[in-house]
Amino acid sequence: MVALAGLLVAYQVMIKAATVPESIIHSLFADKVTIHVQNDIMGVKPIGELALAKIRTRSIVDYVTVYLGSSKHIIAHQAFDVKIGWDVHSDISIVTNPDARTAHITASRPHLLSLTHVEKTPVLLLREDGVINKLTPEDMMEVQRQLENYAKVSDDLKSGCDMATEQFQRYFTALFQMQKYTVTFEFKDGTRLDSPLLNSPVEIQTK
Repeated sequence: MVALAGLLVAYQVMIKAATVPESIIHSLFADKVTIHVQNDIMGVKPIGELALAKIRTRSIVDYVTVYLGSSKHIIAHQAFDVKIGWDVHSDISIVTNPDARTAHITASRPHLLSLTHVEKTPVLLLREDGVINKLTPEDMMEVQRQLENYAKVSDDLKSGCDMATEQFQRYFTALFQMQKYTVTFEFKDGTRLDSPLLNSPVEIQTK
């Protein structure tokens, strides 16, 4: 009996010993991924954007490059959201006359504040290599740049600017009507104002 018990113990030890090398081999040769993440603050500054219109526009680019009679060709389109409005730090000035109950608001014309991608990457309608000049990542980067530039000068921006101007007048008229003020507006083209709202969009300069 003692000999039999000894054999059983030895058998169990051998089984455990046999499983150790397999786990060690697995730990040695298994894939190991280590990721270190770090964020650095590169700068902080206040913003005072008064965005009163957003339009969605689509740019289409037909890109062709020819070299020694060989042409490479890309046709792509991409949608963008464009916010239109004012920077309250430099685009808006308000002068009030409490005795006459009047407010004169001077502002630049509305302009593009931000452009964001609706689609992460351009939609390719055609991608064709040339015989000797092949398409490269630089070609795609150039197409992306042109799509963004066309979105910034799209004819659709005019309707967005008109809507933003209308909303601007409604917003400030309603703001001053609560104090029974008469409001007049003056819009200037491309002029940085000498008397901006430096601290907040509701700061009022009193004459």
